[in-house]
Amino acid sequence: MITQYFRWHYGPGFMELIYLSRNLFSFLAHFFSFKLLFFSLFSPWKKMGEHYKRGFDVESLISSFIVNSIMRVVGFFARSVVIISGLISSFALLVLSFSAYILWLLIPFVLVTLFASSFFLIYASVI
Repeated sequence: MITQYFRWHYGPGFMELIYLSRNLFSFLAHFFSFKLLFFSLFSPWKKMGEHYKRGFDVESLISSFIVNSIMRVVGFFARSVVIISGLISSFALLVLSFSAYILWLLIPFVLVTLFASSFFLIYASVI
């Protein structure tokens, strides 16, 4: 039974852990919509802006240009914050996944060591 556990732990169990972490990375990529945010990085914020009026009115052209430029800058900064948050989350998940892999590989040895040391501690307290 113990050999079956070790076979599962280092075989299918470890592969399931890898599959789980890949699934979490995929979730983060879809949650933060990196592809969409990169393609629309310089788009106006929430498609807000002024329409250019017909005719040649310098004041309305400059006004529309300034408002549209401000909305693009706001959109750039808002999307940049979301992209940076997503990258930080992805990096944190990478570190946690790597830690989980190492912990997964070491847990059986730690458990055996703790189990054996508990017998020694119980035996030492009896004497």
